[in-house]
Amino acid sequence: MIELKPCPFCGSEAIISFAVRWVKPRWKKRKARGIYCCIGCTDPDCILYLDAKCKRARLIFSTRSKGFAIRRWNRRKGEGERE
Repeated sequence: MIELKPCPFCGSEAIISFAVRWVKPRWKKRKARGIYCCIGCTDPDCILYLDAKCKRARLIFSTRSKGFAIRRWNRRKGEGERE
């Protein structure tokens, strides 16, 4: 399993959670109910804070793309870019 890097804003530990939510993914025209993967920060003062029920989640992905979600969270500007 790929480990999550710390929060890019505050440096606190990152967590991954799953929740049943109504969200409107970019690839669909209307809201869909399903189990989604949420990634966020453990610091309540951080803009990317993730509460226990994923209500304040800013990064939401479908569960089919858990690996994709982790790769997106771990991506940092300047790392692995081609010159």
